[in-house]
Order: sequence, then structure tokens, then C-alpha cells
Amino acid sequence: MSVVEKVERVEEDTSKCKYRLTFCAEPKKFEEACELSYQKNKGKYFIQGFRQGKAPRKMIEIQYGKGVFYEDAVERVLPEAYDAAAAESGLDIVLRPSIEVSEINAEKGVVFVAEVYVKPQVSLGDYIGLPYGKSDTEPTEEEIGERVDRDRDKNARTISAERPAQNGDIVTIDYTGYIDGEPFEGGEAKDHDLTIGSGSFVGGFEEQLAGMSAGEEKDVCVTFPEDYHGAEVAGKPAVFRVAVKDVKYRELPEADDEFAQDVSEFDTLEEYRKDIYEKIKTEKTARAKREKEDAVMRALLGKLIANIPEAMYENAVDDYVRNYMDGLYQRGYDPEKYMSYFGMTEETLRERYRPQAEETVKSRLALEAVAEAEGLEATEEDMAEEAAKFAAAYKVDAGMFLKGLDAKTQKSLKQDILTRKAFEFVVEKAVEE
Repeated sequence: MSVVEKVERVEEDTSKCKYRLTFCAEPKKFEEACELSYQKNKGKYFIQGFRQGKAPRKMIEIQYGKGVFYEDAVERVLPEAYDAAAAESGLDIVLRPSIEVSEINAEKGVVFVAEVYVKPQVSLGDYIGLPYGKSDTEPTEEEIGERVDRDRDKNARTISAERPAQNGDIVTIDYTGYIDGEPFEGGEAKDHDLTIGSGSFVGGFEEQLAGMSAGEEKDVCVTFPEDYHGAEVAGKPAVFRVAVKDVKYRELPEADDEFAQDVSEFDTLEEYRKDIYEKIKTEKTARAKREKEDAVMRALLGKLIANIPEAMYENAVDDYVRNYMDGLYQRGYDPEKYMSYFGMTEETLRERYRPQAEETVKSRLALEAVAEAEGLEATEEDMAEEAAKFAAAYKVDAGMFLKGLDAKTQKSLKQDILTRKAFEFVVEKAVEE
């Protein structure tokens, strides 16, 4: 008897890409599975007159029902039967199926009904010469100067100023805040360093410190914003009694050879600046590459025409959510408690990942279509290279790793290689606008 009994389309609307696959596990295979289930589980059943685990199968079935071993047996025969049915059907199935048992009897064995989704038909049009914008990768003098100034700022000295405070200075202050003449919680500090103009304090506070010198005191009047995080003071006027204890300013080192020697492995400022130039160029070149690739993929997806089943999107969302949860587990968090703390639910998490999931599905379909149209192949060398990457990560022999992959995993690996090759192809053929 053929493993596949029939393939019946669930929807006449083929745009749903949804089929019903009816198949069976032959009576002989199912009987073998029942016997294995009996041998595995017979110790769980008590039959009067027999020692535990010694009762004949028929006696157990009489007392507990003929189907007592069916559930376990079904789980044993299903994977092989489904794989054979899927292969014989000729359908390009893209998602894990939903499978139900339709019938169990001695003549037919087990009859299964699987709801499967197949890859949709894809149309791309002309994907050669996709446009992308020009990116400037040459570092400017301004960019180099900013990097130099960043290192100068890191190595600045703080010096006491013998003058009144001004914008950018660091003032050391004691202060006490009052609302309606009474001190309020959190409104007092001593020896607090505040940079004037940093915006660290409520609006108007720092500006009123400009012009004060060490040893001076002053009442600073402000009004807390209505949306201030402290509800007890939000929207209320306050007076701060402020005593300035010190005024300091930051002195940046001169950008010269001595500075270059202090902050780098180079002897001269020229060598140091050249190194900065090369680093910025490398960064801008990598960014330009990413921008080109992103632009090409957007252009490719703009040409994609396909009736993609909703189930493919939902499956991709499942993967994103599963990876997120696994990441929390690996970092030692309880996902339920973590999400609750940040006000997240599984529904909001799925909404967050939905756009990424849609793009992932569309990108893969588009690139697979390019690979097929261009006749791209995953060679043995390609497979060996991919296997070597995984083997290195798991610290195992690459050859043994590749041989140990089942057919389904090998197919997935080949698809990954093909989509990567297709991506490289359309990027290579893209045209700068």
C-alpha cells in the first residue's frame, strides 16, 4: 500500500497555499509499534494473577481497552510516515504541519490527516541593476578633529578657577531646597559637583549659578515641571539655598606630538591623525556596505509579488519570540517575571517582532526565487565550509558534523547557502544612483 493515500486541497483558493495531506502508517508497522509500546509500558499495569510487568499484552488490552498502547505507538510511527508522505506528495512544504489521527483499524493501520502549507509562487520582475545611493567613505578634517578632541577631552585636567563661575565650569555646591518654606525630601546635598550647562538640574537652576564665586551663597528660585518624576514637587515653585564651595574648569591638552605619545602608540601627531583617518575610513566603508545592502534588499522586496500565507508570518514570529525567551533563560531570568516587570505580554512581544518576521519571510522568498532563476547551487565545498563554521562553534570534527545531519537539516543548510549566494548576486549586480 502506498504511504500516501491522497492529497486533497483544503481551499479551492490556491493563494492560501494550504493543502490537506492524508496518509497512513501500514498495519504491520503500527502493530510493531504497539508491541514495542507494550514491552516498554507493561510494567505500569496490574493484572490479577500475574506478577507486575509479566501480564500478556492481550490480557492488558482486555482489561484496559484495545487502544491502551495506541497513543505511544502513534507517536512512534508518525515521524517516518509523515516524512515519507511529504516526500511522495511532491509538495514544497514550508511549515511544521498540524496533524490529527483520522482512523485506527487493523485493515488500514493509522490514518493521519496533516494540514500543510506550501511555498507560494513568487514573481520578482527584473532584479538586475537594483539601485542604491552613493555613500562617501572619505574621512573629513572635521571628523578627524572630532576624534582628536574626544581624546583631548578624556585627558583634560580639572583646575580650580580664581574667578566667577561660567558656562561649562564645574561648581562644587551644598544646597537645600524649600517648598512653602519647608525642606522637602531629596532636595538636599553636600559637596555636589555640577557642570553648568549640563542640564542635570531642573530648568533655570544652573543658569543662576553663573557669576558666583567660591564662598558665595545665593537663593535660587525655580519651578518644577508639571511632568516631573517626583509627584510631591511636580509643578511647584521651590527655593534652593546654595553655597558655592569651589569653581573649577577643565583644561584640554594641546594637540601635539607629546599628546599623541600619551594617548596612542605613535610618536608624532601626524602618525596619530593618520591612524584616526584609517579607522574612520574603515568604519565609513563598512557603514556604506551595510547601507548599500539594505537599499538593495528594500528595492528587491519592492519587486516581490507573492500571496504569502499568514501562517508563514506567524511561524516566523514564533521563532523570534522563542529566541527572545531562550535568551532570557540563558541570562538567568524568569521570562514571565521579567516581562511582567517591564509591562510586556506575549501579545505585545509578538506585535514588536511582527515587522521583522514579515521582512524575514519576504526576504527569504525573494532570495530563493533569485537563486532558482539564476541556477545557483550549494556545492559540496559550500556545505563543507558551512559545516566547518558550526563544527568550530561546537568544537567537533567538521566531517563528522556534516555526516551527522539528517536530510531535513541538510536541506535547511543548503537553503541558507543559496539565499546567501543570491544576496551576494543581487548586491554585486546593483547600480549606484
